[in-house]
Amino acid sequence: MIFYTTVITSVVLASFVQGSDPVTPIPIKRAPYKVLLVQRFNKTQVIGTGAILNNQWVITTASTIINHKNKPHSLMIRSGSGIYNQGGGLHEVDRIIIHPDFQKASANQHLGKGDLALLKIYFNFHSSLTVAQIPTPHHVTTENTTAHVVSWPIVSGKNTKALKAESTKTVNWEKCQESYSSKTALDVTTMCTQKLTIKAQEGDALISRAELIGLLKSSSSSDMQAYVDMASYKIWIDEITAGR
Repeated sequence: MIFYTTVITSVVLASFVQGSDPVTPIPIKRAPYKVLLVQRFNKTQVIGTGAILNNQWVITTASTIINHKNKPHSLMIRSGSGIYNQGGGLHEVDRIIIHPDFQKASANQHLGKGDLALLKIYFNFHSSLTVAQIPTPHHVTTENTTAHVVSWPIVSGKNTKALKAESTKTVNWEKCQESYSSKTALDVTTMCTQKLTIKAQEGDALISRAELIGLLKSSSSSDMQAYVDMASYKIWIDEITAGR
């Protein structure tokens, strides 16, 4: 099934959070890049979340998908629906590419280098413009930048049906490192925000100024959230996706 994608615009993102409540339910048209990764033969089994990069590729964290890296045909991507694991289109996965710097989880969880994976689908999403723009390789997200995390948050052990967005602020890297235990060293390709009020999922998108600036990592400290800094991997992403 082909899903007609929509370009992320500043107007769409600006309408994420309204009023004083930092957490707002949103329709999928305001986060058209948002996808779920599900088991092909048991579609009730969700593997994680990701973001559409263009009409062939989806990005997520490597730690989300690592156990399936040699079994791409066991997965499908559900797109085009703001209701958790219902509706939208289902797309077969053809290839999974893990960043070469990634190493499977250690005692330090998933805070090291290369925690990214690219998934290519068999049949294209609609060939419109890219839906999740990534900052340039030399882009630096400054402290106190406003951003939004888009998620089906987990409540009492289950994901909510409604897609939601929470507003947050980026945090200085050194402050973030201090908030983690001395045994957890943050890689320089990690970025951080203030602690979220929702329980988001690993792989959830961090959006700022109409760009995908981060993907949520699995670990958080008492008052910070850690993300993969997308600008740090822009060259690798472009090299893989350009090869098609």
